[in-house]
Amino acid sequence: MSTATDLHPNQVAEQLTGRPYTSWSAITTYQSCSLRYKFRYLDGLPEETVSASLVFGGCIHRAVEEHLRERLAGNSIPTLDALMATYNEGWEEHDAQRVQFGKGDDRTALGDLARRMLAAFQASELANPPGTIIGIEEELTGELVSGVPDLLARVDLLLDDGDSLVLCHSLILG
Repeated sequence: MSTATDLHPNQVAEQLTGRPYTSWSAITTYQSCSLRYKFRYLDGLPEETVSASLVFGGCIHRAVEEHLRERLAGNSIPTLDALMATYNEGWEEHDAQRVQFGKGDDRTALGDLARRMLAAFQASELANPPGTIIGIEEELTGELVSGVPDLLARVDLLLDDGDSLVLCHSLILG
């Protein structure tokens, strides 16, 4: 029988979490609360609620991704209404009873904010980044530190600007 020291770090990670890698979200979850890390990544327990701000951010991200995918495909740029439809589709994937809103927030108020944010995005140079889009939501996995499981990263946007490859993460949200 092999021991943990005989195994590659990816094998140890897979035995513990079912995934042969780690991720930034797993690392930051562990740093903020090791018990939450255990519940989520080791025990696989579902979250009781999901923050409305997390759903909101994911829906904005989804709409921006749709805009960039249409550019990559050479199609016409989606209208603001089309981006809002994509944003709203994201909300529909969540159980409304599990979404926890902050004080004074509701889905309508966040929808109004999303419309303003997506309109600002469309009017900005971010909507038409310089260079050629060569990838959207690409996954990269690799060893960063010896003895630690590979890190899985998701890159929002890959651009070729003619001189270099530009990797963009969290294009809108930071």
